Amino acid sequence: MKKNEYLRLHSEVYLTKGKNKSVLVDFNRKRIEYIPNDMYTIINSIIDSNKSIYEFLLYYNSSDCEIIKEYIEYVIDNEFGFITKTPKLFPVEKGLICTNLDITNAIVDIEKMESYNIFDTFDQILELKCPHLEIRFYSPIKMSEIKRVIEYFDNTLLRSLHILIQFNNDVNEISVTKLIESTQKLCSVIISNSPKKSIVEKEYYYIEWTSQPILDETHCGFVHQSYFSMTQKSYLINQEYNSCLYGKISVDKKGMIKNCPSMKSNFGSIKNRNLKEIVENDKLFKKVWYLKKDLINICKSCELRYICSDCRVYLENPNDVYSKPLNCNYVP
Repeated sequence: MKKNEYLRLHSEVYLTKGKNKSVLVDFNRKRIEYIPNDMYTIINSIIDSNKSIYEFLLYYNSSDCEIIKEYIEYVIDNEFGFITKTPKLFPVEKGLICTNLDITNAIVDIEKMESYNIFDTFDQILELKCPHLEIRFYSPIKMSEIKRVIEYFDNTLLRSLHILIQFNNDVNEISVTKLIESTQKLCSVIISNSPKKSIVEKEYYYIEWTSQPILDETHCGFVHQSYFSMTQKSYLINQEYNSCLYGKISVDKKGMIKNCPSMKSNFGSIKNRNLKEIVENDKLFKKVWYLKKDLINICKSCELRYICSDCRVYLENPNDVYSKPLNCNYVP
């Protein structure tokens, strides 16, 4: 190693240490690599020390130096990092990417169209400048009604719309494809209780037909690798906030305003309360946003905690808000 060579990780590569092992997460290539904790400690120490590799190795005996060199070669060979002679051009600080949006996502559950004024609810969500919305229809509904709801968001600031609908005679492959291709905002459709199972993935949309009956909000809380959020922004946000509840507002099938439709606690009915007023003035509403993984039992020892989903409703110990999610089987 030359005296003026420094190790740096690529800008979208992050190290996370767990109880028994660590991970290198590469958001650019969407990959996760498990590494021993000793390797985490060495690589992290080299970078944080701001010393050249040569200077860093001076503190170790020859056998340790060989191991450290192997760790460095692994990082370079697998394109997680690189060697530079100009370290000042590659600062190691990777702070939180802040968002100016109080509400980043919303869920609206609908069992009966007349349960509450859904279009007034949509107006209130748009008033919050919420970029992402999920609408879940728990009873069969005509495609014409679904289209009327979807088209309501055309020419609005909403960025993406995702819906769950129930299979019925009006819902078929042609009608669903036509719906998603003819609207501006719709990105995904899940058809529940379908006689067939299939997935259609295109560049701009996703359609899933599932035989599973999803008839209420209890179909929630599953923690699995398939739900990992492999973006740099979410990784940084999850270091400070809850990966599920941060920035979320919901209206359940009865019109009750909640952080999540599955929660028992609520902030009153959409019939007589305003979403913006709750978000801006009710201090309890944002309290759950700060239940980050570093505070949650078991999760705080997991090397995957900053890319993993979470659930604060279905817990191993329902009486402990810091309990591990009930539907997570991973042992870190």
